[in-house]
Amino acid sequence: LSSSSAASDVYKRQALARRAPPARACARLSGAAAAAENAAEGGEGMPFSARACVFAVQFSEAVQSMMIFPFLPFMMEGFGVPPAQLGVAAGALSSSYCFASFIATPIVSSLSDTVGVRQTMLFTIAVGLCSTFAFGMAPSYRLALVARIVAGSMNGNISILKAFIARTTSGTRRVKAFGLLTLAFGCGAVIAPATGGLLARPAALYPATFGRLPLFRAQPYLLPCLVCMAVQFAALLTAYVALPRTPAAGDARAAAAGAATPEVLSLIH
Repeated sequence: LSSSSAASDVYKRQALARRAPPARACARLSGAAAAAENAAEGGEGMPFSARACVFAVQFSEAVQSMMIFPFLPFMMEGFGVPPAQLGVAAGALSSSYCFASFIATPIVSSLSDTVGVRQTMLFTIAVGLCSTFAFGMAPSYRLALVARIVAGSMNGNISILKAFIARTTSGTRRVKAFGLLTLAFGCGAVIAPATGGLLARPAALYPATFGRLPLFRAQPYLLPCLVCMAVQFAALLTAYVALPRTPAAGDARAAAAGAATPEVLSLIH
């Protein structure tokens, strides 16, 4: 009996071994399953044009906000601000941009929901570009302050960028897309102060090149603003090409109502 039971056990083990898949096949199956799971978690990504738009718009906003820091005290002196009020005037001018952005962000976000993302983005970039030119040409402190407030209020389009990323990506691709915002802002934070410091008062720093031009002698802080405008214009073109045409909220509701079946309309009413 013992020998027959032992033979039966050996036969069962051999049968199980024949039925079990090879180890390499199991490894291949587990690897394919893991790859499929990773692809599912990765989600949908953004096309290159959309990523370029996100980077360009965020980069232009960083350049516009930080470009003035190196030459701001000299600009206050040129406006005739007394030395005792120099710090207060420079601080108010620099903080007005962020304060205006804080106030205008909900308004710009609501505007994008009403008239569309693309239209609002193009409008805010274009107005920000004009405000940069007005700041560079400002003959007084008050006009420079107004220009910075207008520029800061147009900075609310960053919320539109975040909504655009959330709508066009999913999974881990969304995390990478949001990382573009931090990358672009960091690049702008490095390049903008250097640009402002190197290009402010070009007639005095580079007399052989810019000293002959009356425009830069009369407007010593226009040249860095022109460079910032070039960056903003590139962001405007990128947004014009990359952002899809989205209908306004009223048009979208009308289209949805037109596509609804009579049964659905009867349930709504």
